[in-house]
Amino acid sequence: MKFYISAKAGKAEEQVKELVNYLIENGHSITFDWSKLEVKKPYSQYRLENSIYAEKMIQGTKEADVFVMFWDKD
Repeated sequence: MKFYISAKAGKAEEQVKELVNYLIENGHSITFDWSKLEVKKPYSQYRLENSIYAEKMIQGTKEADVFVMFWDKD
């Protein structure tokens, strides 16, 4: 199955990486692994780079069979 894993950057990245590794080891694929990216901040100064990442994230969610979200109440 194809998975997309979502989480707030900087909050659950270790859990995302662990889940990505587990899924791949068990024969699944990740549509887009954003956890390997260096998201540049502030967003307003890096609009082009971050908009490219955002498009890839959107496409990854569309291609996924399963969407997993690590929720953070902040």
